[in-house]
Amino acid sequence: MREPLFGRYKPYAMPTVGYADDVKKLTVGDLAAFYRRFYAPNNAVLIVAGDAASETVRKLAEKYYGPIPSRRVEPRRRPAEGGSDLPQRVVRADARVAEPRWNRDFLAPSYRLSESRHAYALQVLSRLFGGSEISRLSRALVADGKIALSASAGYTASNLGLSNFEISVHPARGRSVAEIEAAVGAEMKRLLDGEIGAEEVERTQTQLLATAIYSQDSLASGPRLYGRMLATGGSIAEIDDWPQKIAAVRPADVVAAARHVWRDEVSVTSLLTPAEGWQ
Repeated sequence: MREPLFGRYKPYAMPTVGYADDVKKLTVGDLAAFYRRFYAPNNAVLIVAGDAASETVRKLAEKYYGPIPSRRVEPRRRPAEGGSDLPQRVVRADARVAEPRWNRDFLAPSYRLSESRHAYALQVLSRLFGGSEISRLSRALVADGKIALSASAGYTASNLGLSNFEISVHPARGRSVAEIEAAVGAEMKRLLDGEIGAEEVERTQTQLLATAIYSQDSLASGPRLYGRMLATGGSIAEIDDWPQKIAAVRPADVVAAARHVWRDEVSVTSLLTPAEGWQ
């Protein structure tokens, strides 16, 4: 899915560790060259969490990282456009797949690229539309419609380049592709037509803010949040301002963000099915 969406030779189209064939061809020299290219103190973010005094941490950092010389690191550039052959429909059948899965992904802006003004509204949209068991998509397809075992939506704003808005459905047994696509399309149309109220948005904002507060209490999630933001060109000030930016989103902003992103011409629909397929 990522290849057609982002473009085959673009960074976000490739698996983090590369393809199996790439890994098999790697040499020690390749690894050393990669290390020299990117691993430098001036290209790193060190996050320390837990019961540690800042002065102690500073001394340890100076001891272990101080002697390592800085190096020129090439700027990270990300394409402002995705794949050139969209929309696409991708079907993959595999005997290892027990149950089918339906996905639709749309190219989306991030904090750093494209129409970044939509990034906060897209986070509200993602949560409201498919971010929990009480979201619109889950209620319509799982709780009420009973045509899916799960239905969700996801979006990440902190990519260095373009991001994607994902809608994913695990259908109930015996349900067809056409049924799933019709149900998802109906829920999308409701929102695109402006069927959204202030109370629903405010409730979603409260959920997002509560999740963020609890995550910062975690010795894993909190540091990961700061590390990701700093590593993708952001700042601590942006993290501090995030609650106010989320709280400022209005229903019209959510609809505008959905209309900007939910367009067929920037989408890939993918079906992962058992060997016998899925109709």
